[in-house]
Amino acid sequence: MKNQQLLWPVLVTIFITIIGAVVLYQFYNSTNSKALKIENELAHLVKNEQTEEKDLKTIIHESQKTVVQIEAEFADSQNIGSGFIFNEKGDILTNAHVVNGAESIFVKTSDAKIYPAALIGINVRKDVAVLRVPQLINRTTLPVDPNFEAEIGDEIIAVGSPLGFQNTVTTGIISGKNRSFSRDGGYEYKDAYQISASITTGNSGGPLIHKQTGKIIAINSAGTKEGTIGFSIPLKDVMDMANMWADRANSDELDYNGDHLSYDNITPEELKENGIYLVNYF
Repeated sequence: MKNQQLLWPVLVTIFITIIGAVVLYQFYNSTNSKALKIENELAHLVKNEQTEEKDLKTIIHESQKTVVQIEAEFADSQNIGSGFIFNEKGDILTNAHVVNGAESIFVKTSDAKIYPAALIGINVRKDVAVLRVPQLINRTTLPVDPNFEAEIGDEIIAVGSPLGFQNTVTTGIISGKNRSFSRDGGYEYKDAYQISASITTGNSGGPLIHKQTGKIIAINSAGTKEGTIGFSIPLKDVMDMANMWADRANSDELDYNGDHLSYDNITPEELKENGIYLVNYF
């Protein structure tokens, strides 16, 4: 009888110990499983964020394939500016003040080829124009972001042809927003980005690129005499108009003015210059 009385407490103790061990084991497995799942999700998010940001050199190389130098011929002068291909139709977005009133317009691509261009749309007040070059159909283009909302401090890349030096790159930040001013010729700027990258003669019409995403967000359009501040027109203010011009234009009815033969007859000095440019570019 005495042995039976001692046996029951021992059995109960063993049973409680086994139940407790099972409960602790299940809790331990459940906790570890959740912790591992959270860790994997965080790692996945970090990996996605890293792949979204492009390398600076990659952005620059890709943008140079898209950017062109624009040479607008007038009766007694010439304008040099920039522009960028924004669709598969060979259409180029630039500033109106680069081509307004030109008798003929030519574009020079990153591979040193020169083609005549037709003006398919222009808005002087907003300082925006679109050109078409059939030879540039289906060319590689950088993605545009007309819905971009800039923040002060966003890093940017400006590409253009300052003083005729094709595909020159400057970097900086967006240093101001909502800048409004006017300039001779009836050009009015509203809600422009102020940037720390300088904009000089030849830069006008080139793309402003958001460094983090590699997307074009604005058109470089004006600068100060000191060259320390530039201004860019946000794509969100002009992209609908540019797309409308592109949709309505009929390539068969466009005028490609200018003597293309004059550009085909390249001098030895120009040929050497183009060769040096191509070697450095590639």
